Amino acid sequence: MSSYSAPENSYDFRFIILTFTIRMGLNHLILKLIVLLFLVSTAGSALKAQALVAHAGSTALVCDSGSATIGGTPAATGGKLPYTYSWTPSSGLSSTSVSNPVATIGASPTMTYTLTVTDSAGTTSSSTVTVSYYSMWYAHAGSAQSFCGGVGLSATIGAGNPTAGPTYSWSPATGLSSTTSPSPVATPTVTTTYTMTVDQGTCPPHQETVTVTIHQPPPVSAGHWTVIFIGEKTTLHGSGASVYSWSPSGSINYNGSANPDAEPLLTTTYTVQAKDSYGCVGQDTVTVFVIQDNSVIIYNTFTPNGDGNNDTWYIGNILSFPNCKLDIYNRYGKLVYTKVGYMNDWDGTNQGEKLPDATYYYKLDLGDGSNPYKGSVSIIR
Repeated sequence: MSSYSAPENSYDFRFIILTFTIRMGLNHLILKLIVLLFLVSTAGSALKAQALVAHAGSTALVCDSGSATIGGTPAATGGKLPYTYSWTPSSGLSSTSVSNPVATIGASPTMTYTLTVTDSAGTTSSSTVTVSYYSMWYAHAGSAQSFCGGVGLSATIGAGNPTAGPTYSWSPATGLSSTTSPSPVATPTVTTTYTMTVDQGTCPPHQETVTVTIHQPPPVSAGHWTVIFIGEKTTLHGSGASVYSWSPSGSINYNGSANPDAEPLLTTTYTVQAKDSYGCVGQDTVTVFVIQDNSVIIYNTFTPNGDGNNDTWYIGNILSFPNCKLDIYNRYGKLVYTKVGYMNDWDGTNQGEKLPDATYYYKLDLGDGSNPYKGSVSIIR
């Protein structure tokens, strides 16, 4: 793109024509007028041809870390010699005062330069040119990615690469949706490093690599099967991961733990699903066999300290006796707790007040006509 400012001196050819015709004889008037009209036309064309025009050149594409010579051939026409040249901005230019400097654009993907030409009469003309990297300059293999294997996940590599201009080649082809796509989808079954080769124009091929890491499901174990009497608890033993979830959850205490307590009323197979630090999931099962019995199992201590573990007094199989009645006394014989239909919910308080750590005495009537159970239970915080 060019601009032009006219010189100060110009000529009035109409005056020349008028003066000439007055001085000539009438015999040659027609011939002289034709000659003068021709001279006027030629002089006007010559004046137009003398307008100063700057030529910054055509848009230039360069390779990575490459350079280009800018400025037209020639960089200016018309006007009055000699010319002076001025390029702006100076960034990346070998010179700002020559007609055809070398431009090295460095880290900037695109630079627009303006050439201003001044002739000896003070006339100026300007023109611009853009220097850009080939679009392959923007192509990258991308950041390392990872996902869990065996669950149908995938990763896109070379995300955001330009689609027009460069040609791509990815290797190995294993697990790739395409070897010539700018951004193929990778679904390898094992950890794989892919190489991207990109070409464009006369630039040398550019290569980058990216690794897609496949994390296998964690080796989760639910532990060994076990046998309990109805009313008993057992501790399950999960391992191999960092986050656990047990099902069925209705007879599980402390679900989310690797070692929850289970109190099934019937033989039950538990499934644990566990997640490792990569988010990969594994699972395993364990069976708790339950021997049916009509007795209750009474534990003699509990620790109601609010840590979520053994905070209430637990009596195994008590839920099988909904008509039971529980009375608890302190060492002075004072009743501190009573309930019909005990649900394993006494937390060591008397009417909302914490009882001191001590040994207390209970009487448990199952309500089935059998003799009551009597004994002691200790609070330890």
